[in-house]
Amino acid sequence: MNVQYVTVFAASIDNLTKRDKEEIAALMNLIEEFVAERLAQQDARLHLAGRLELIPASTAQIIRDAIAISTTFSSDQHLTAALGYDGRTEILDAVRAYLRRREAEGATIDEVIDTITPDDIAAHLYTNHQPHPELVIRTSGEARLSTFMPWQTAYSHLYFCAAPWPALRRRDIRRAVRRYAADLPTHVG
Repeated sequence: MNVQYVTVFAASIDNLTKRDKEEIAALMNLIEEFVAERLAQQDARLHLAGRLELIPASTAQIIRDAIAISTTFSSDQHLTAALGYDGRTEILDAVRAYLRRREAEGATIDEVIDTITPDDIAAHLYTNHQPHPELVIRTSGEARLSTFMPWQTAYSHLYFCAAPWPALRRRDIRRAVRRYAADLPTHVG
């Protein structure tokens, strides 16, 4: 389908802090297997959006290593795992990073207030090196984004699918992409 960037919302901060340990352990095993499979296929550069300090140290190390290894891949495809992720937390982290940078540059609070722009914040988001998503597929019959990239998805096409994530099939994804393509304007200008 010629999709260059994909982000998978693997686990929110709430998932990692409020679910039982056995469920988290099973999820981490799935993530480790998935990362190993992607590395073996060398088909995408791996990225993280979120906080690794919230997941078990062994899984975090596997992800760090996989990201480093994938930088050597010649692929122009990118796969981001939103893990230990919450969109509101991402925006707070971006604002904090921007303010710290400006403070280090010697800016006063008044200078920051008078000059801050959306691009200043966007430059500090976890996904600042990627284009914003054009299509968001929400699984499990939920009609909400669950804090998934509120900044980046402001202009995204939303597709809601009844299939739960583990049961999502290729044809479900193709259907979402076809719907997205059908909703695009046929000409510009």
